[in-house]
Amino acid sequence: MRSGKSLGTWLASSRLNTQEFEAGGKKWRVALRNERYYLPYSIRLVRAKQEVYQGTTQAREFASRVQIANPATNENRGADITMNNPLRYAGLTFYQSKMDQGERGPGTAALLEALTGRPREEFASEEQKEGGRQSGLQVVQNPSMLAPYTGCLLVGFGMLWQFLFHLTGFLAKRGGLPPPGFGVPHALLPLCAVLIMVPDIFLGYVAWKNGTLFALAVVAVTPFIRGVLAWQVWRGKYLVFAMVLLLIPTVLAIPFALKYQETHGAMLWPVTIAQFAAFLGIAYVVFSNRPRTNPALA
Repeated sequence: MRSGKSLGTWLASSRLNTQEFEAGGKKWRVALRNERYYLPYSIRLVRAKQEVYQGTTQAREFASRVQIANPATNENRGADITMNNPLRYAGLTFYQSKMDQGERGPGTAALLEALTGRPREEFASEEQKEGGRQSGLQVVQNPSMLAPYTGCLLVGFGMLWQFLFHLTGFLAKRGGLPPPGFGVPHALLPLCAVLIMVPDIFLGYVAWKNGTLFALAVVAVTPFIRGVLAWQVWRGKYLVFAMVLLLIPTVLAIPFALKYQETHGAMLWPVTIAQFAAFLGIAYVVFSNRPRTNPALA
């Protein structure tokens, strides 16, 4: 309104371009856009990778290499985001949502070769031009994301504890080993108890540094279970059960660590090594101090 008169009517929409008008000798713009949230850190796209199925435009894989710069923590590191491996950082999750291919830029030759069937060398000149791919990320904040993972892990570890305790008693009777509750004081056991707690300390550090969901979920459940086990080992109690409880998850974790070496598997190796070292120490104490006759069969 100016002097009681309308200057005009404008329609604002997120799908429309910005509209301009003059009022009071100045130019104004009218636009409707999504709300913006400004973060105390920046994420810059370093490299975008797109693979398609031969002869089609159907996406086979999207991947983005980004650089995280956080002045508050003096952090400047790279991270990879793929369709099935989002980036979790500072309470937010960055999913690989889409990938737009420009007419030029790095990676254009490989994509045009797949689409046209012509040799990659014909498009080599396009590689040197600026432009190229645009990577679209979807940002999600979910404060309760750990609830289902924590619940599943809690139930799973409880069932594993119950099953292995009865399995240990069965194997003890069959193999002539001491019962699950066998215990004996030994100077090596406090060190084994510390090794049992090392994985939680390491995973807690990983969760704090990288915000890894897998590590956060594990740290939310396992400290209590490991704490009870470490306390019993420190006291020299339930050593045979502790052996089995440490050995089986360690053996099961090795294939997972090998298969997912580039993602979650890398942080499983320190956990596996610490658990196996604790198992060896407890096994040495048990087999060097076990009774000559099995009390369960006496």
